[in-house]
Amino acid sequence: MDLTIFHNAEAGEQEWPRDRVLSLCRDLKLNATYLDAKDPASLRALATVTGPVAVVGGDGTISKAVSRLDRTAAKMLIVPTGGANNVARSLGVFTDPASAFRSFGGADCVSLHVGKLAAENLTRQFVEGVGLGALVSLVSAKGQHEDSQTKRKAGQQRVIEALAEAKALRSRIVIDGEMLDQPVLAFEASNIAMIGPNLPLALHVAKPPRHMVACWLLEEHRAAMHKWLQDPDPEHSPMKAIAARRIEIEIEGHSLRVDDKLCEASGTIRMRLRRRPLDVLVPKVLP
Repeated sequence: MDLTIFHNAEAGEQEWPRDRVLSLCRDLKLNATYLDAKDPASLRALATVTGPVAVVGGDGTISKAVSRLDRTAAKMLIVPTGGANNVARSLGVFTDPASAFRSFGGADCVSLHVGKLAAENLTRQFVEGVGLGALVSLVSAKGQHEDSQTKRKAGQQRVIEALAEAKALRSRIVIDGEMLDQPVLAFEASNIAMIGPNLPLALHVAKPPRHMVACWLLEEHRAAMHKWLQDPDPEHSPMKAIAARRIEIEIEGHSLRVDDKLCEASGTIRMRLRRRPLDVLVPKVLP
């Protein structure tokens, strides 16, 4: 069976180097074409790939792949080897890398709609979400921690510290035509169920097709959010949340986090999900 491998050997704790991935493919009789996610030539080649593509890495690798794959010709198999693996978990991929490859032929197919952010000075795609205020701190401090658990704790701590110093956003936020009229300390336009260090901001909200989830933290819930971050419960998040098709934000001196990247935007930013989804192959393995 033919398969393209898009692989980040540096993801997570670096337990899946190139040789190990290709050796497993040979054992499973998979005819693999290998693309290194760190190689610019591989990124360009990915745009022309057809058929199944195994994306071996973490959330950042998935975002790279999704932004380049032809959604009319390719299907993505997520092989999670990252630290948080938020995209994989949100789509129902709970298996280990070896099991993901082994179940490739019998995987279910789900749809992943990609987000589009447009502003006066930039245009970006997003897979995970867009954050403002205290949630900008979820941009990873890459290379400072080795194991996944330490990375998650460090990510939670960054949010706790940012929350303690956060001031109300000056931005004007409009969700499907309705303006938020209360001061908020943080805002997230979420496309998946978890963000950052596996924070389940949106698991409790029903999300129809081609909808994001708009999450915001009121100033009066700062203390409750601080407590929740110590032991995040998906059913009792202090953040308000609703499904949304379109979100507009007038930026006034605030930075944005787009997926795991810090961006500077000006004027009004507009967010929606693209019409055509990418097909994602999900192994039939329960958590």
